[in-house]
Amino acid sequence: MTATCKKVAATQSTYELSGTLDFNTVPTLLAQMKAEYDPLQGSGDIHIDLAGVERSNSAGLGLLIEWVTRARQLQRAIYFSNLPNALLQIARISELELPVEPS
Repeated sequence: MTATCKKVAATQSTYELSGTLDFNTVPTLLAQMKAEYDPLQGSGDIHIDLAGVERSNSAGLGLLIEWVTRARQLQRAIYFSNLPNALLQIARISELELPVEPS
């Protein structure tokens, strides 16, 4: 399986994350994104939709935490939507709160 992150809107920092987020795919995804584009570059709020994520484990949570940390360093807001239940459960067990898309 693979993981992909694609930009949805040319003028906004809105992305769709899909596939499997695990120890095999996350490093490859990060390398691809570093070579092609970085969702955290630019300005404004960052929105990442995870509706297309089929499977995930703690590596997927690590990816999201890395993005949150980098966004804070850049003084940008980041929001996730359609978080898979598995990621939410791992976050709760780890006592982490992920920024979800405002209603």
